[in-house]
Amino acid sequence: MISEGAALFSLSCRDCHGRAGEKAALGLSRPVAALSAAEITAALDERRRRPPRSMQDRIKSGLTDDDVEALAAYIASIKTHP
Repeated sequence: MISEGAALFSLSCRDCHGRAGEKAALGLSRPVAALSAAEITAALDERRRRPPRSMQDRIKSGLTDDDVEALAAYIASIKTHP
């Protein structure tokens, strides 16, 4: 699961959130590395449900439950193993 999350993060998240989730994406979010797996899951679930207003929203709206779980697991792993 972590390898799937790493692949998704690299393709869809890294440019805005940074290699280790250290950036505030578009200067608007908290760095994802500061969030727990539960907070990541909740944030992605909320973004998937709202109407897309940007390219980032369209990317998030296409995530499956398995994708969200994999991303949350991966991001939690990079916080503990940079």
